Amino acid sequence: MLVAVLDALDGALPEPIPSQPLLIRLPPNVEASPEDAVFPVGLPTRLLGSLLDDRELATALESLSDGPPHHALANALMALLVDAIHARVTAAKEGG
Repeated sequence: MLVAVLDALDGALPEPIPSQPLLIRLPPNVEASPEDAVFPVGLPTRLLGSLLDDRELATALESLSDGPPHHALANALMALLVDAIHARVTAAKEGG
């Protein structure tokens, strides 16, 4: 649904969005190599950083990355799309 909204606002994601690496938190009994330690998508920090102070931002990023790996990835992708949509809407309101 968020992709459809972004598409209605001109499609593809804008320039790279500032983000924090999203670590893959695997259960202790699962072996992982170092290249499996980070998702290829990070947690976007631009919009959250403009809304929250540093302590609140750290808490929000921790909350978004907590839980099973597939939940953290879904959170990161939704946050990325919300950030991109916000950037498009803000730019349109400012005339650009």
